Amino acid sequence: MKDEILICDCSSAEHQMVLRFDDDKDLGRMVYVEIHLVNKRWYERLWMGIKYIFGYKCCYGNFEEMILSPKHARQIYDIYRFLNRPNLEKGQQDDSN
Repeated sequence: MKDEILICDCSSAEHQMVLRFDDDKDLGRMVYVEIHLVNKRWYERLWMGIKYIFGYKCCYGNFEEMILSPKHARQIYDIYRFLNRPNLEKGQQDDSN
């Protein structure tokens, strides 16, 4: 499994995505994206939980942002190449990395 990290152009450590490239024999080729969630005070999390339990939905949704710039293009292209490369037959080796 190969990992890469995309960091937002604002340089905040909270705005990052971890990309995990996994070539599983059973599940196939996948890229897992882990996104950092914002830390809130305990009473803010409690209040959000209570609203969730009672079905409250904000009309805008719950969002955080990640600013991508041209410097991220290679990593995004790597995802595309990884997911679209041909499957290898038994005994063949992958030289694409």
